[in-house]
Amino acid sequence: MSSTPKIDPRILNFYAEVDEAGRLDRKGSAHLEYERTQELLRRHLPPGHARVIDIGGGPGAHAPPAHRRRPHR
Repeated sequence: MSSTPKIDPRILNFYAEVDEAGRLDRKGSAHLEYERTQELLRRHLPPGHARVIDIGGGPGAHAPPAHRRRPHR
């Protein structure tokens, strides 16, 4: 028996049709969402050198800017 929950087909269809990384790069509310998330990351990530791990919660739009701000050694 599988413990993986079934995902509503409407959700699967939405993400199959939408370019999430491109959506965050556009103007309007999606761009505001991107900038706000970046602001929160700047505020709450520890200062100095750190490793940024993108755990696959989306298209990876937020990891590269965070990595550039906090390069690891």
